[in-house]
Amino acid sequence: MPIQVLTNKCDNVKNAVVAINDEYATQLETLPDIKKQLKKVLNRASEYENGSFVVLVVGPVKSGKSTLVNLIADAYVSPTHFLECTVRPSIISKLKEGEENLITSFSSGDTMNKVEHIDSIIDCIRGLESEASLTGMNINIDKVPLTEVNIKEKVELGLQESLTAETLVTSITTPGGQLLQDNVFVMDMPGFDGKYANIDDPVYETIAQRADLIIFVQSSNSAISKVSKDFLDVLKENNKNVPVCLVHNFFEAAYWHSEEEKQKNNAEQKQFAINEIKALGFNINEEHCFCINLGKVKDARARNEQGEYLYADVREQILQPEADKYTEMEKELYERVVNHRDEMQLQNCLNRTKQQLEKLEDFLKKEIKARNDKIEQYRKVESDFQRLDVSVPFGVVFSYPDNMLSVANNTIRTAVNTQIGHINRNARFYNNRAILLVNNLISYCEQQIQGLLNNNLDVNYVEKSLYVMFQNRRNEILALAANNGILLPVDDYGKLSLPQLPSVIFSKYVNANTIVPTRLIIIPTLNGHSFNDMAGYFNTVSNILIGTPTPAIRNSHIKSELFEIEQVIRDCVTKIEENYIQILGEIKKDCSKRALKKLIPEELDSYVQVTEDLKLLMRNVQNTSRQI
Repeated sequence: MPIQVLTNKCDNVKNAVVAINDEYATQLETLPDIKKQLKKVLNRASEYENGSFVVLVVGPVKSGKSTLVNLIADAYVSPTHFLECTVRPSIISKLKEGEENLITSFSSGDTMNKVEHIDSIIDCIRGLESEASLTGMNINIDKVPLTEVNIKEKVELGLQESLTAETLVTSITTPGGQLLQDNVFVMDMPGFDGKYANIDDPVYETIAQRADLIIFVQSSNSAISKVSKDFLDVLKENNKNVPVCLVHNFFEAAYWHSEEEKQKNNAEQKQFAINEIKALGFNINEEHCFCINLGKVKDARARNEQGEYLYADVREQILQPEADKYTEMEKELYERVVNHRDEMQLQNCLNRTKQQLEKLEDFLKKEIKARNDKIEQYRKVESDFQRLDVSVPFGVVFSYPDNMLSVANNTIRTAVNTQIGHINRNARFYNNRAILLVNNLISYCEQQIQGLLNNNLDVNYVEKSLYVMFQNRRNEILALAANNGILLPVDDYGKLSLPQLPSVIFSKYVNANTIVPTRLIIIPTLNGHSFNDMAGYFNTVSNILIGTPTPAIRNSHIKSELFEIEQVIRDCVTKIEENYIQILGEIKKDCSKRALKKLIPEELDSYVQVTEDLKLLMRNVQNTSRQI
């Protein structure tokens, strides 16, 4: 595809991503994870403008990977040792004019955001972010001159030390060879098969996303393996269209083999790796796969402090031919980068942007589903609490006997008859004595009716029943809250006791002075109040209180008294019910609010609106992805 067409396509995609980012910047302030994902898309879509080109050098431990990196850098930047040396990523770039060779260490104690930090560090090294932005993320930056001593101190860590070190990435500037030109970055990765290598580490995924070219290094003693394939799977998942070059580093341990046998073995090993990489679907061109002894190239360039070649006696005949092969290999790789750099970079930018858009789409789908599930659960919990209708009265706890009036009437009649039975039939009573007996009868009737009410209207039972029903309702609310993850203390709100039963007072209806007439008593045995008179007075009291069975008298005084007492009790019960209902309403409201806030801390309408915004964002992401 022509460069201009690719450039226009990258411009359109980038502009679409910028528009999406600008439109949803405010909404995503409360969704930092999605904001980070969108920022990754924006970074991927903007990479083509920077012009930087990333070459990722990977391979098994002891394959000669570090030796190749040192040759590319034209400096000692990657430790070489018989033990595993490269234990974290290093980024090597060409020294800018007027600057000195430096080792820059980026470190952070924040292990939770390691991937995000490494991603931002790479963007900073490539010029997409500033060092100030890294400082704002609590990433420490330390710069020292590039020396062998500093390489050992800053890069060549002991294996156990490397596991706990806070340094994330080292960036090294060097003079560079043919391949390491302006804006070309070589990333030196830890070996795959090392004891401390971990392909599942998301750092591999982060770095794999950034590569424009892969140089896969294997050797006669450390060839492509299952762990190598695992990394290539990670690469395919995140940057599947990146081109791959192969460097087969051969050793000459079997000196007794003929040159023909050696060449045959090397060719077979190289071809095996090519076939494996092709089988995974990678873009690998056999013309850019090389078989070379990197150790000989290294020795051919080795000099002492005086600048003399260390192996001068064998250099010309044995070492230099391999060094010339390396020079030719580096030239071919450089020409591949230079000649196709713009096209590769633009196409890689589009491919990576599309993959990042697809990841963002998957992320949004999961987020939207999770939010919809929460909204559905919110409404269910809200409905469950609403169904607990504490405003409905508790029920008729107070029970007034239907035959209470009849029983009260009989009680009065019995009381009157009893008192009549106590009167001396042959006696004559003075006025005061007659009035006293009538008043005694009234008091006796009051006592009898009061006892009747106490026996039939159990105030303690009414109060206890109301409180038990209140507790049951409260426990239903607390149980529903507990089912939604809200545990509240079971507070004892106290029993609201009914008052004492009102006293029965008949004297307001019956006046003994008006019932008993005044009579002169001259002779004790004559005149005065006789037994029949007293019996008549007593029956008058009975008639006043309970009335006569005639239709004209229905609303008796005893009935009115019972009704007033009953109404007092019912009013008390109603007040207690209202008080308990108010308490239950407050408990219900509190539990409901807590349960709903635990599900969705913000207002539901706002949460729903953000969810709808995310759906629109996803459609925009899908539309942008289709443009690529």
